[in-house]
Amino acid sequence: MKSFAQSKGKEPFNWIEFLSRGDMEDYTFKELDNAMKLSGDWVTCACGNQCDILPRVDGVPEDEILRKLGYDFYHHITYMFNLVRWNGTLAPGSEYTAKDLERAEKNKFNNAKLAAIHTLAEIEARSVELMSKMVMVMEMSMGKEVEPPKPIITTPPIPEEAPLTEEAVCSMG
Repeated sequence: MKSFAQSKGKEPFNWIEFLSRGDMEDYTFKELDNAMKLSGDWVTCACGNQCDILPRVDGVPEDEILRKLGYDFYHHITYMFNLVRWNGTLAPGSEYTAKDLERAEKNKFNNAKLAAIHTLAEIEARSVELMSKMVMVMEMSMGKEVEPPKPIITTPPIPEEAPLTEEAVCSMG
């Protein structure tokens, strides 16, 4: 099987490698700008890295859950980009020092990255679930007894020292 991106002649972007890096300093402005653009295109986003047999209309996943996860993923990557773009700027009259802002921005960046990792895992799990259902329907139509396969998630786990909380996700605006 090939990814949707490959079926459209595009090289799949390695979102797992991209999101497995360390802090904000481990990303360049250019890399984040590129990732934001890729995540905003259904062919090259995290959903585009999924199998090309998933039903789509004009590249957009038909499945409402998968489609929403794709939008969420784009939001998280865009937020990471914007934090790097805005990093180091202080509003006039701000009571915060540059060091306070930097620490707050790093926390927001890491929370956005963790949210993107979590969403990527959900996209992969939902894709496996949809493909499993498609295979089951096909095999059942051929008179076979089938058992759905268990999903395999390849996304790195969220580190325990920085759990994703509802507050962290809500703070991403």
